[in-house]
Amino acid sequence: MHDTDAGREMTTILDLGAFLVRCYARESANEPPHVHVVVDREHVVRINLLDYTWMDAPPRRAVQAMHLYRTHKPACLEAWNRLHSDRIL
Repeated sequence: MHDTDAGREMTTILDLGAFLVRCYARESANEPPHVHVVVDREHVVRINLLDYTWMDAPPRRAVQAMHLYRTHKPACLEAWNRLHSDRIL
């Protein structure tokens, strides 16, 4: 699934039903590498891929989102690297 935001393409890299892990295909070099976790179509949290921390204040479902990410971390990193070949992690 692809969505756009201000001309940027966001790709779903992991679909687990109500939980989606997404990232922009061409993220700004000023942003740390990260993924977005969406739960029930609501953006929940951004997770920093370098230190595995929340980039936003953790909302109610952030603990679930972090658990989901950690469970599927290799797939998320592989997809992020595929979309950011100039910034391989």
